[in-house]
Amino acid sequence: MWARWWAHLALIDVLMLTGIAAGAVWLACTHLTAMHPPAALLVSALAAVATLSVLAQRRQP
Repeated sequence: MWARWWAHLALIDVLMLTGIAAGAVWLACTHLTAMHPPAALLVSALAAVATLSVLAQRRQP
């Protein structure tokens, strides 16, 4: 049962986790790798889209 915790997330939880993932990628790109901000923004947006698609697919209304 614990392995399927993402199946019972509300929409706000999915959006919040998407933002957290994008923020974590942004921080990693800008502070750990010294990537240029436009490139870090692009990678963060891709991470947000990937997280949203994975969590939204598995979410049960």
